[in-house]
Amino acid sequence: MDADTDVVARCREPSNKTVATMRAAALAALSRYGLSRDSCDDAEIMAGELLTNAIRHGAGPVAVLAWRCTLDCAVVEVHDASPIQPVLPAPLAPAEVDPLAETGRGLPLVTALAKQRCGVAGRPEGGKSVWFALLLGRHTPSRLALAALVKSRIQCRGISTPLTSPRASRP
Repeated sequence: MDADTDVVARCREPSNKTVATMRAAALAALSRYGLSRDSCDDAEIMAGELLTNAIRHGAGPVAVLAWRCTLDCAVVEVHDASPIQPVLPAPLAPAEVDPLAETGRGLPLVTALAKQRCGVAGRPEGGKSVWFALLLGRHTPSRLALAALVKSRIQCRGISTPLTSPRASRP
């Protein structure tokens, strides 16, 4: 595993203006995995929600990672330096989301769109990774198996959110 190839974008001083650039970098990486159009649409929403949360409630730097896992899924992680881990709520159906609410709907929406294939994991060097997985094939791995795989990859990656890499965009 080449840990740095998972990183598709990072930002030292993230702001709301960087969300679109970082989300686009994640989608570009995911496009190489053959996701369906619906899955790409879901990924765009989920990546945007997690990036926005990392910027509003986390601490910089922020990075977005995308990788194909051995369980026939594509995984997107959003890292930030805050040790405070959000609690992923029960999913909300789109009809249950208040379109006028300015906060409080992002994580339930991620949980719903990811079909509960999402989670939070601490990073050995500090901070956290909030992640979701999208199916690439017909095999549907359990949430626990995915969580264990993602946590293992985070632990093995052994990198902090690096800020110097020619591959990474710095919005």
